[in-house]
Amino acid sequence: SVSKVYALLDENAFTPRVQDVEFMDDPNDTMPSDWVTEKMIVDVNAKKPSDWDESEARMIEDQDAEKPEEWLDDEPLMIRAPEENKPEDWNDEEDGEWIPPMIRNPKCEKVGCGEWKRPLIRNKKFRGKWYPPEIENKDYKGEWKPRQIRNEQYRKIETIEWLDIAGVGIEVYAMDKALGFDNILISRSMKEADFVRDFGYKSKIHAEFFEMENAHKPKKQPSKDEL
Repeated sequence: SVSKVYALLDENAFTPRVQDVEFMDDPNDTMPSDWVTEKMIVDVNAKKPSDWDESEARMIEDQDAEKPEEWLDDEPLMIRAPEENKPEDWNDEEDGEWIPPMIRNPKCEKVGCGEWKRPLIRNKKFRGKWYPPEIENKDYKGEWKPRQIRNEQYRKIETIEWLDIAGVGIEVYAMDKALGFDNILISRSMKEADFVRDFGYKSKIHAEFFEMENAHKPKKQPSKDEL
């Protein structure tokens, strides 16, 4: 199927465009010094509410939480792997101090271990740092654009015969170094392109897949009669 279709003179077909624009931005035009582009501005008259407390933390300890009765205070979360021993050929001078691997303490799988701490919950009093709100700028004039002037290089192209095309370049980015393109058709007719795709490209693809699938299969040995 065809994923994208472009005409040679389409505005978005190529970069840079094949067909120059008739009008262009005036490179000598500059934005006036009094032109305001900020649509929103800070309200300088706004004041922080008197009850706004910036010192409150976002998260606080849950004072209603209680340590479970089965909590193991003296058990560490991680312990040395019991089945791991220092290798016999380990040389402390050359290899450094051997550190045994650690595993999660199996006693902590069902209950908690180590120092118990109250869980954190969201602080309802938290409001964060206060910032003045933004308001619409009365002096806002919108986005500034330079005035348009006629492009002196503009030449309306009525047909592609007017173009001096010496070659076609295709830049392809791929992770597979085996990816390649060897069938490129330049045509004026979609009917012709569809025909070449259906009776040329697809047949070639099927043949290449067949060749790849059978590349590693052992070849059939000829019989005595065939010899």
